Amino acid sequence: MRILAVDLGKFKSVSCRFDSESDSKQFLTFESDPAQFIALLEEHPVDLVVFEACSMAGWVSDLCQQLGLTVLVASPPRRRLVLEERKTKERPRRCAEACQAGRSQADHTGSYS
Repeated sequence: MRILAVDLGKFKSVSCRFDSESDSKQFLTFESDPAQFIALLEEHPVDLVVFEACSMAGWVSDLCQQLGLTVLVASPPRRRLVLEERKTKERPRRCAEACQAGRSQADHTGSYS
């Protein structure tokens, strides 16, 4: 399974593309806007997109669903998806690994509209 874990930021976002079959990880930084996100998803196809609930979660979730992707949105206060509170490049990787290992559950999988 190919998982894209995204740490959404106001201006820039960091993602970790995790392939569970090959155990490979690839980090990507992109501008936090729909066009850049679509370009990322087209260039790096995935089966599941994972991110934490935040102010940008609505358009990201809707966009992924329009593209036919499975979405998992986690609420950090309710589900400890990431082990560190500090913002680091490691957060998306840990998010993807937690998802793969079944340590995270969806708080929201539908549309925000």
